[in-house]
Amino acid sequence: MPDAEIIEGIESKFNALVGDLDERGCRRWAAAEAIALGRGGIATVTIATGLSDRTIRNGIKELQSGAPLSSGRQRRSGGGRKCPPPVICTRVSERIGVKQPGCVLKTQA
Repeated sequence: MPDAEIIEGIESKFNALVGDLDERGCRRWAAAEAIALGRGGIATVTIATGLSDRTIRNGIKELQSGAPLSSGRQRRSGGGRKCPPPVICTRVSERIGVKQPGCVLKTQA
């Protein structure tokens, strides 16, 4: 079982920083703390912060890889919902010249 003083110290640091850190920063900070503690560091940081041990392990891999941080993105590109396809307006809308929001008027070739 990790020392209670160490857990309290990490917990107080985490609570002071968590509002200013994004997801990646939080993960990397927790990983740095775990590395600094050495053996049992992941378990100690998990108890103190409530972060998953998998999250901390991923942070350690990121720190050890030495890959530079990409700016502006938190997650890999391609994630999230896809844009809906444009709706083709009906012939009635074409005839009267009313364009509904999100509709693409089909042109005759």
